[in-house]
Amino acid sequence: MWQWILKRKIRRYKRWLLNILTIVLFVVAGVSVGFFVYQVVCAEKIYGGVYIGPYSMAGKTHLEAEKFLQEKTDEFLSASFEFNAPGKQLHVEPVMISPSGPEFSYSLVSYALGNTVAEAFRTGRSDSIPKNILATVGLIFKRRTIPIKFNLNENVFLEILKENFESLENQPQNVRMEVSFKNNSKTPYIKIIPERNGRIFDFDEALRRVGENTKNLKQKSIRMTLDGVTPEIKSSEINSALNGLSDVFQKTPLTLKYAKQRWKINRDDLASMLVFKKDKNSKVILGLDDKLAEKIDAIAEEIDIKPTSAKFVLENDRVIEFQIAKEGQILDKELSVEKIEEVVFGLSDEKELDLVVREITPLVTTESINTMGIKEVVGVGESNFAWSPTNRRHNIDVGSQKLHGLIIEPDEIFSLNTAIGAVNAATGFLPELVIKGNRTISEYGGGLCQIATTMFRAALNSGLEILERQNHSYRVSYYEPPVGTDATIYNPYPDLKFKNTTGHSLVIQSEINGDDLVYTLWGTDDGREVEMSAPVMWDITNPPPAKLIETLDLYPGVKRCTEHAHKGASVYFDYTITLPDGEVIEKRFTSFYRPWQEVCLVGVEELSATSTPSIAIED
Repeated sequence: MWQWILKRKIRRYKRWLLNILTIVLFVVAGVSVGFFVYQVVCAEKIYGGVYIGPYSMAGKTHLEAEKFLQEKTDEFLSASFEFNAPGKQLHVEPVMISPSGPEFSYSLVSYALGNTVAEAFRTGRSDSIPKNILATVGLIFKRRTIPIKFNLNENVFLEILKENFESLENQPQNVRMEVSFKNNSKTPYIKIIPERNGRIFDFDEALRRVGENTKNLKQKSIRMTLDGVTPEIKSSEINSALNGLSDVFQKTPLTLKYAKQRWKINRDDLASMLVFKKDKNSKVILGLDDKLAEKIDAIAEEIDIKPTSAKFVLENDRVIEFQIAKEGQILDKELSVEKIEEVVFGLSDEKELDLVVREITPLVTTESINTMGIKEVVGVGESNFAWSPTNRRHNIDVGSQKLHGLIIEPDEIFSLNTAIGAVNAATGFLPELVIKGNRTISEYGGGLCQIATTMFRAALNSGLEILERQNHSYRVSYYEPPVGTDATIYNPYPDLKFKNTTGHSLVIQSEINGDDLVYTLWGTDDGREVEMSAPVMWDITNPPPAKLIETLDLYPGVKRCTEHAHKGASVYFDYTITLPDGEVIEKRFTSFYRPWQEVCLVGVEELSATSTPSIAIED
């Protein structure tokens, strides 16, 4: 009897298990079929449940999502950042406008919308089907929010904030000493100046809140508060540091030397450099201040020699070496200062010491020239600068000379900002007139975007991997046609970066033929093919009303309009590289140009309390 009951229960259990298994299989099959149908329907669209910032991207194509975000970011950038401190208010425009034209305008905030949308599109599209199913189903119950990727020019923001608010600060002051020798006495006279508390702004917190506003696309007022701070070194901590101070001057005059060169630090020099500082154990000791660093900087100018890489000039399909590689040297400032302090405050009786100088090897040596495979033209980029004034023409020439003969190694990531280096009078550049803080002043860098645009086109035509490129905020007519193939740079961001994926070295040859700028990349043609579609332009928008900027540089009531208005537009072109092994690499370059308004300077006797500081930046 019990056996019959057991068999019956087993049969019921099997039927129950089979039913459960059938249901599970139907559910799995249903989910799988639904997933694949969903994949087909959303083949070119972002899945539901995916957000970028506060905005749903469900059902949007890559282009639709990027355009939607561009509209939202443009709306955000149309308002100013507001900073409030006791008795002072400041408005800073995210987009700084130059009266010299749209090429010279610059955004303090740059959004990487393409990369942000690409990350949203990749959600639920990994190489694993099970993971994709789980991710897609998971979006039904919990949305995925991707933060908007952006770059903030913190250096310029910080410069603006300090220029406007530092006058309200009261910096803390460490205990100090003044050392002198009365009546040429050998015994130093020491005057102690007590420490002082201070009140300063937390600029780092202000920049953090600027970043929060930028990420969330919300312009919230930023409160600047003065925080009380105490000095790091107080009078009660200095007694032990003063012991043996007289012995320090027995080391003078101290002679610094390198090769046959000599520099002296005499008694009065040393007295003016003495400060209190803390060691690694927070004990107060004697040290030397920035006056020593300034002296070392001046010495470095006499010692430092930049290494010179081997360069080429190419004529009639032949490589001709025109610059031999040379070793360089640099004064190690930090180690030299440490060595000086060891002598001054140590037990040594030395009155002479050797500065620390290091040799620098050039990136490209003369011996490596013949192994680089520089033998044919890989790609060419061209642009025209017929309209350019004298200073801009000069800067294009100076920047191009810095690139001429430059070698890009296999797999090297080329940075145009790095290649050009510092842009100032010392490096040979000339200034342009721009607006800064409601005044027309000189800034350096006009012409750099002509270089960037031409190099971008050369890299495209060479079939190289473009890693970073930023179009101008506004359409610049002299870079057209073709529209949408321009590039802007400003150190440190934005930059133009690309990777040498040819497997051989590349060398840049720059030429200026009349009003035409030509960059030719020489190397080894590996057979790759490059295709670029014709640019597609849409969403043409009319310019906003004229922007009036108060200035003290014109007589009150005088109005001078410096630039005509231009329409905005959206543009894209497709870039396809077919490698010799058949691999195809595709990339779409999308450019969103804001409409450019007429800009007029208006003379005033006194600037408005809330007038906006404008920073018109290089190109």
